[in-house]
Amino acid sequence: MSESSPWLLRAGWLALLGGLVSLLLLPARCVYVDAPRSDADPAGTRYACPMFCVLLEERPRDLRCPVCSMELEAVAPGLVLTRGDRERLGFDAVPLERAPLVWRRELYGVLAYDERAQQRLIARVAGTVEVAPAESGGASLAAGEIALELSSPTLLAAQTDYLVAWRAAGARSDNLPEIGSTRDYLNAAALRLADLGCDEAERKTLEARGNGDGRLRLRAPRAGVVVAQRARVGAAVQAGDELLVIADPSRLRIELELSAEERASLARGARAEVRLASGSASVARSARLEWLAPQLDAATQRATARLDFEAGSEIDGAAWLAGRRVAVLFALPLDASGNVLSAERAPEPALVLPSEAVLRRGGRAVAYALSSTGDTPRLLRALPEDGEIAYRAIELELGPEAERAGANDGVRVVVVRALRDVAGAAFAESLDAGVLFARRAAFLLDAQAERSGAPSLRSVSDRR
Repeated sequence: MSESSPWLLRAGWLALLGGLVSLLLLPARCVYVDAPRSDADPAGTRYACPMFCVLLEERPRDLRCPVCSMELEAVAPGLVLTRGDRERLGFDAVPLERAPLVWRRELYGVLAYDERAQQRLIARVAGTVEVAPAESGGASLAAGEIALELSSPTLLAAQTDYLVAWRAAGARSDNLPEIGSTRDYLNAAALRLADLGCDEAERKTLEARGNGDGRLRLRAPRAGVVVAQRARVGAAVQAGDELLVIADPSRLRIELELSAEERASLARGARAEVRLASGSASVARSARLEWLAPQLDAATQRATARLDFEAGSEIDGAAWLAGRRVAVLFALPLDASGNVLSAERAPEPALVLPSEAVLRRGGRAVAYALSSTGDTPRLLRALPEDGEIAYRAIELELGPEAERAGANDGVRVVVVRALRDVAGAAFAESLDAGVLFARRAAFLLDAQAERSGAPSLRSVSDRR
């Protein structure tokens, strides 16, 4: 190596160090050269990240997102759709309209025995259960049929006392002598038997038998089904204990579980149609809402309701069985604000949009109204065959969801209580019935509005 090589090496290092210092000290505009704007990007074009990380005013050199490094996309100025855009997006529009509404819900409940038509057999004397023909539960009983038999020492003593008095009175309880003490003793013994549950038929049987057996036979007061049995054979019972509950199978009611929105919409007296939820086709029965829980269950956030079948609704016990699921259809008229009216009133026209056209987030809602382009846009009431149309976010104050009265098309609409143009544009016409709103492509239009920095569902819902 020659003697000049160390000097050349030192000179190279000094040059490299000077270049680095220059890069650090010089302004960025002297170091970098901005890429020229593409001729295909019109003035006002912005560059958006597909992941919504950034929205840049200027075109970056590498067209990469500085956050996630994805390739940025050019967003043309203005929210405009051409005819080709509409065809490509499957776009369609629906008018804001006034229509009479009904609150229609099909809910599912369970048939249950009506507690008001149930009979309870109560032990009137302490004893032991000896016979229980309906012990398995669900057994059917005829009126007057023996349901339970009790063995009771107390009853045996009362039977013996009665027989003594009966014999002393001349062996005929219906032809008593005029001796006051004997007659009073027999009457008192008969009343004691009645208090313990022995009716006149049991007393006549006791007289014919001639000796007490200490058995109390409890008979069904009416035909029905055993729905609860508290005492089993061999069980000791006390006076006042409930032994059996007998229900009338023709007296049923419907029990429902309601959401908070359903609970708020319904009121006592609301009428509904009831059908069996499965099996063969059944004739609809009419029912009336008779009871609503005053508050929601803290654990389930649901409320209980009960409906009674209306008079004249015959119940076929072979198909309409307690425990079976039923479909309950409510169709209640609404007023202009979306509040439920009584069933006797006619529904009032309300301002509505199809639910499909409304976007919701964080308790806020928007829909995209359509207008002409230009400096003085006009709200559209009919779509043009060709040309461009503009769209913009309209914030909505919503009422409940409902359906049009008389329209069984299943289309859900939502009551619009107030509208506000988010951007504050001055339209030549007011936002009223007849104005067109985007429906099927609403989510795509909202994404485009957000990418372009225009008012959108996110900007509205993030605003406090």
